[in-house]
Amino acid sequence: MKQFQNIKRIQNVKRFQGLILALVMTLFAGNLFRPLIVSADVIYEPDNSFYRRHSMECTYLNRSCIAGEDTLLWNSPNSYFSRETVAEGQIFSVSYVYTDENGLEWGLADSFGKWVLMADVFLPYSSREFIRDHKDEIYEGEPYILEEGTDYVRWSYPGSGSSDEETSSLMGDITFTTFYEDPAGRLWGYREYMFGSRHVWLCLSDLTSTQIPKLADYVPAPGQEADPALITEAKENGQVNIWFLVIPVVAVAVVSGLLIWRFWIHRRRKL
Repeated sequence: MKQFQNIKRIQNVKRFQGLILALVMTLFAGNLFRPLIVSADVIYEPDNSFYRRHSMECTYLNRSCIAGEDTLLWNSPNSYFSRETVAEGQIFSVSYVYTDENGLEWGLADSFGKWVLMADVFLPYSSREFIRDHKDEIYEGEPYILEEGTDYVRWSYPGSGSSDEETSSLMGDITFTTFYEDPAGRLWGYREYMFGSRHVWLCLSDLTSTQIPKLADYVPAPGQEADPALITEAKENGQVNIWFLVIPVVAVAVVSGLLIWRFWIHRRRKL
C-alpha cells in the first residue's frame, strides 16, 4: 500500500512538472511570436540614378519651390542641362538636396525627375521660417491633450491664412507641449509630426475654424544665397558639356559619310 502511494505521488509530481513546462513554453512562444508594433516615418526614396549613387550625400528637404526667371533642368548636378526650363512662378516639389564641392546646392525636382539649382528657385514662407522668426515667442508648456475623435483643421503656421478646407477627426489621443499665442490671443499648438503629417499647427482656441485671417504677407526667400559667379560658371560649363556631346556625334556622322562616299559611291562610279 505504501509503495502504491509513493508511485502515485511520483506520478502527481511528474504531472505537475509537465504542467509547469507547458506553461513556460506557452509564455516563451507568446513572447517569441508576439507581433512587434513599429512606429517609424516612411521617407520617400526617388528613382533617380544620380540620387542612387549619392544618396548618402543628399539631405531630405521635402519643400515646395517656386521657379525663378531662369530655372533650368539638369540631368544631374554639374552635368549638361536639357533644353527644358521651368516656367517662372511654377510651383513644384523638391525632395532632396545635394551640395557640390563649390557649395552650390542642387534640388531634385520630383515631378520632372531632374535637378535644379536651388539658387534659381524661391521657397514659400512655411512653418520652418515661422519657427525661426518667432523662436522667442514659441514656448514649451504643460501637456495639452486632445482626445480621440476631436475635430480639427491643420494650418501651415499661425496666421498663414492657409488651412485644410475640411475638418478631420483625431485617430487617437494627441498631446501638445509646444505653443504660440498670436496677437489676437489665440493659442496655437505645434507638433513636428502628427498622423503622417509634418510641421502641424492647430489653433487650440478654435480647432475647427477655417476663417482665421492672414496676419502678414511674406516675400519668398531664395532657395540658396550663392555667389553669382559660381552660378554663371555652372551654367556655362553646362552649355559647354552639351557641345562636347554634340560635336563628336556630328564629326562621326560627317566622317562616316565621307568614307561611304569614298569607298562605295566613288568606287562604283569608276567601275
